Amino acid sequence: MSKEYEYFPVIKILGHLFDYYYQTDDPHLKTQLSEEISLLGFILDPASSAANQNN
Repeated sequence: MSKEYEYFPVIKILGHLFDYYYQTDDPHLKTQLSEEISLLGFILDPASSAANQNN
């Protein structure tokens, strides 16, 4: 199985999180979703993630 297929479930979840992020007006929920999106971005590509750039 190729790497793309291994990450498909994570990418699918990431898409749902982006949908929720852009549909809500709740600032607390936006902050929480932003943190979760960043974490998934780090899982998918640690080298280019903003979380990794702070180190």
